[in-house]
Amino acid sequence: IQTHVQLESLLLEVYSQAKMLSKGHVRVIVSELDQIRVLGDPDRLKQLLMNLITNALAHTPENGEIRLTMQKAEKWVEIKVADTGVGISAEDLPHIFERFYRVDKARSRDEGGVGLGLSIAKWIAEAHHGTLSAASTVGEGTTFTLRLPLLLDPEKMREHHAETVPNFPVIRLSRHKSDKSDSAP
Repeated sequence: IQTHVQLESLLLEVYSQAKMLSKGHVRVIVSELDQIRVLGDPDRLKQLLMNLITNALAHTPENGEIRLTMQKAEKWVEIKVADTGVGISAEDLPHIFERFYRVDKARSRDEGGVGLGLSIAKWIAEAHHGTLSAASTVGEGTTFTLRLPLLLDPEKMREHHAETVPNFPVIRLSRHKSDKSDSAP
């Protein structure tokens, strides 16, 4: 369901759940958030962010840190989930968004997921006309960056529409009472 999504509220909800899931073993920090809106499905966006959070929690050692940040650009908003976890090798990094790909192949399914969380997260980002990328250093942590198009205010929407939509003539069809044919029974 596409609707206006207030990202500040969504991130605060995700932050609250992340703190609860961390059970105090990992510090979860959220930066100051602006009121930014996007057009999207709030449930799917929450699912995407929770996938990133649970992934970060699974790979961040005790006393580590997970940081949620949001930054606005001209036409995009960037949401970052950064952790001080084990990191992902350069060899594995290009494959992490593939379905069923697991970096730690030694972990059993009982200990971790089946390798679908990040591919689902990427699919949700792309369904929202956004992108999801990752940067990582082994032993230092991983940062996932979600970029989503901003919901433009009405004035900017008119400007954007004028720039991107060709001017086609408008033809209005209307029916007047005189156009109707009266047929007598």
